[in-house]
Amino acid sequence: MSTVALAAGVSGTGSVTLQAPNTNSNQIITMPDSTGTLLTSGSPQSGGVIQVVNFTTTTQFTTSSGTFSNTGFSASITPKFSTSKILILARVPGGVQTSFGQAGFAIALYRGATPLYTPAVYENYNNVSSGGNQPRQVDSINYLDSPATTSTVSYNLYAASSNSSITAVINETGPTSITLMEIAA
Repeated sequence: MSTVALAAGVSGTGSVTLQAPNTNSNQIITMPDSTGTLLTSGSPQSGGVIQVVNFTTTTQFTTSSGTFSNTGFSASITPKFSTSKILILARVPGGVQTSFGQAGFAIALYRGATPLYTPAVYENYNNVSSGGNQPRQVDSINYLDSPATTSTVSYNLYAASSNSSITAVINETGPTSITLMEIAA
C-alpha cells in the first residue's frame, strides 16, 4: 500500500498523509482551483456560511382573514450538519385594497406547520393609508432557527389582514424573496 505525505509550507509545520484505499478501484480527490479555506465535513468554521438557498416569486396572494393563512411561498434547505443554524431573511412587499381608515397586513414565519414568528394580532401590522389600493408596505423577517436535523426543512410565509373588510395583496408592488443560510455552529 502506498502513501503520499503533504508537508506544510515554508512557515508551517506538520504534514498530512494520504493512504491508498484497500480496493482495486481508482480513488480521486478533487481540490478546488482557488485560494481560501477548504470546508470539510468534519469541522466547518463556527459562524461560517455553509450554503445559501434563495426563493423569489412575483405570484400574488390575497387574504381578508385576520387569521394567518399559508401564502404558498416557501424555501427549503437540507442542512449538512444537525448542529447548524438556519438564518432566514424574508422581504415581502404588498398593500391593501380599501377606501376607508387604516389597514394593513402582517407576515408570519413557519417551519413546516410550526410557527416560529407570529406577530401579535393588530399590534404589529404595518398600517397602510386609506384611499384605494395602497401598496406602501414591505414586511421583512430576520430569524435564526436551530432545526437540529440534516433532513430537508421548509420555511413558509403566512399572511393575515388587519381587518376582515380589507383585502391584503402580497406582491402587489414587487417580488417576495426568502433567503436561507446554513450557518456553522
